[in-house]
Amino acid sequence: MFKIIYQKELLNQIGSQKFAVSLLLVLALTLLSVSLAGEQYKHRLHEYSKVIAKQQSIQSATRSMTLETLGDGNFETVDMLIVRKPTALSIFAGEKEYTLGDVVEIELREYSVYAQPYSALNDIIPIRLRDFMSKISGLFDFSNIIKILFSLIAILVGFDIISREKMEGTLRQIHANSISRATFLYAKWTAGFTVTVLAVLFSFLLALLYLLLRKNIVFSFEEMLRIALFGCGSILYLSFFYTLAVLASTIAGESKHAIMIMLITWVSVVFVIPNTVHIAAERLFVDTPMDELTTQKMAVYKKDAETTTRLRNENKIRELKEIRARQRKDINEIKKKQYEQHLAQRAKIQSFIMISPAVCYQELSERILGTSADDYMAFMDRARTLNGIYEDMFAEYVSRKQRTFEFRKSFNVELNDTFIRASSDNNRLSLRDSLSSTLLLLTMFMVVTMLVFMLNLYTYNTAKTLV
Repeated sequence: MFKIIYQKELLNQIGSQKFAVSLLLVLALTLLSVSLAGEQYKHRLHEYSKVIAKQQSIQSATRSMTLETLGDGNFETVDMLIVRKPTALSIFAGEKEYTLGDVVEIELREYSVYAQPYSALNDIIPIRLRDFMSKISGLFDFSNIIKILFSLIAILVGFDIISREKMEGTLRQIHANSISRATFLYAKWTAGFTVTVLAVLFSFLLALLYLLLRKNIVFSFEEMLRIALFGCGSILYLSFFYTLAVLASTIAGESKHAIMIMLITWVSVVFVIPNTVHIAAERLFVDTPMDELTTQKMAVYKKDAETTTRLRNENKIRELKEIRARQRKDINEIKKKQYEQHLAQRAKIQSFIMISPAVCYQELSERILGTSADDYMAFMDRARTLNGIYEDMFAEYVSRKQRTFEFRKSFNVELNDTFIRASSDNNRLSLRDSLSSTLLLLTMFMVVTMLVFMLNLYTYNTAKTLV
């Protein structure tokens, strides 16, 4: 009997007009999303390749330099940049990937806090236009389409799955044939869930085929594994909305009441709660020490500017160098404290707003695909590690009393190799690290969905108005 009910509901759902229209809409938006994101990824990859090509060109020129071409300076032949290689997975969830930076200029005795976008190197794209493009790309982000539109489709599949039977007068007849309520509910739920999964699979397959055939973007094995995990997370997220819709269908009795309940719930969960909670979190965790540190930093600049002007007028070069060294040290300490407090504040806000399933899903997607803020932090940590390596190499360079041509040349070659290797690495969290941070979110979606289904089963078993 389970199989009969399952097949009947599955055919009804697939053959319905609402499912056909909804599926065509999301598939069209899927093509639009991956098309825009694919072009942006290829543009960023081109910018990245230009930076790497420049570093390699400089390295080739350095290896063939003579004493005359090297000159008297130390670092004319070093491009002191570390860049983050774009990932093709940003096509699926790249909202943070586009807004956070990709390039860090390594400076001696400077604490790196922020990164710049590739286009900042040559100013090809104005800042305002770049920000506008990032917002547009974020609006049509594939994960956003799943978060907003696919969740709505899951609701449309489940909102009348029980109430329709009651309104048509078939529910009493079904249970009169010795079909248990649990079997009936589980068969109906499974059929609707299958339809939701098929919609997700169709969109993922369409996106992958389009990227392969039209954009010539081929994913590695690890990237395909991440996409599969992203798909599983998306299905768990949608199952939450679908199960809620089935619960509303059980409680409401009439389909129009069920759809009203779920539309209010959907708007609240996807739009109202995330924005409201985020505003509340920012006000609740307002970071006054950060403002104090900014004031301290400006005070250091002002004080040292006055002292620098006085010493320059007095031609006291040695004292001037000491003042500047002390200023860099003080500013770097303040920058480090600001960065640490920023991380602490971000962790508090993020943990607070994770009560929203939509925010949880967005964070889950970005962590699985390697485009999260944590991946950006890993890149910045690598930049600061490179900064320390550079300072150690420079200290060794300065300690040499006699700097022969061969020594200076080999130093430039080694320094170039260090920057090229750093830019060629992944500079993101590994798959293992990404999974360790997402298992809790995946488990949470599974547990919450199971609890909602159990509540649904209890409500249906104890309901008298539906039979």
